[in-house]
Amino acid sequence: MLETVAPRLNAANLESFRSGLAALGYNEGQDFNLEYRSADGYIERFPELVGELIQLKVDVIVTRGTPAVLAAKAATSTVPIVMAASGGPLTSGVVAGLAHPGGNVTGLSAITDELTAKRLQLLKELTPGLKGCLPP
Repeated sequence: MLETVAPRLNAANLESFRSGLAALGYNEGQDFNLEYRSADGYIERFPELVGELIQLKVDVIVTRGTPAVLAAKAATSTVPIVMAASGGPLTSGVVAGLAHPGGNVTGLSAITDELTAKRLQLLKELTPGLKGCLPP
């Protein structure tokens, strides 16, 4: 797992991940080992951390956040990468398409880049008197 935050700050997500795998019949230490690498908020550390995971010959890399998935994609085209969240996988070049991502990357996207204009439009419609930095 390639993460931005330290395990202690990510405890709830890690527990949910482990519980989900256990519910599917996968037991940690028996069916899988979790190698957790955290950039501790410093995204420039991702290339080094993903290199460690590749040297360990992991079967899959789970990432959270666009910088993590970009680093993993740059480092390998053979190890499967599952993004647990990515802001704009199309605009950042992580995937070729949402329905058919291509390459070795798949997963979940918040599609934040692609929805920004629609969110602003809805905000303007819901609050017609809103003034400020919103585009016309």
